[in-house]
Amino acid sequence: MKAHDGMYIDGEWRPAAGTDTIAVVNPADEQVIAHVPAGTADDVDAAVRAARAEPCRPGPPPRPPSAPRGSPHSGTSSSPARTRSPGP
Repeated sequence: MKAHDGMYIDGEWRPAAGTDTIAVVNPADEQVIAHVPAGTADDVDAAVRAARAEPCRPGPPPRPPSAPRGSPHSGTSSSPARTRSPGP
């Protein structure tokens, strides 16, 4: 079983402010698979300060890169299209 003792805030792992933990349960078999720190008000305040310090970029959020042509996700195929020959 994994035991995590840190909080990921502002791009780095740091110790949690408190010592309480939360059990992470596998929904398939209801077994405890890990323990994670229970965030405190101090952890939340640190995360909010970090989020507010990050400059916001104007405009819509960036789009993920599009799939290359011919990939299964692009809607096209690199193989020639099969067409029916005209009937008599």
